[in-house]
Amino acid sequence: MDARLDMAATCLQGQQGAEHAFSTLRRMHNSRKRKAEMMDDDAEDDHDDHAEGPAHLGPASSFQLSAAGS
Repeated sequence: MDARLDMAATCLQGQQGAEHAFSTLRRMHNSRKRKAEMMDDDAEDDHDDHAEGPAHLGPASSFQLSAAGS
């Protein structure tokens, strides 16, 4: 009887350990996924900022226009 209880306790500990490991991996995956999504959003924002040019100069600065004409 004691061997059965020991085996049941070992199985239960193994199951609890597996559940803990699974939840830890799921949290890590979700955290990395959120971080990657935030980095993608930041990259899109940076791309949009560069495409529009500096806000204080407008779409093309007078320097760029004069350099293009010379």
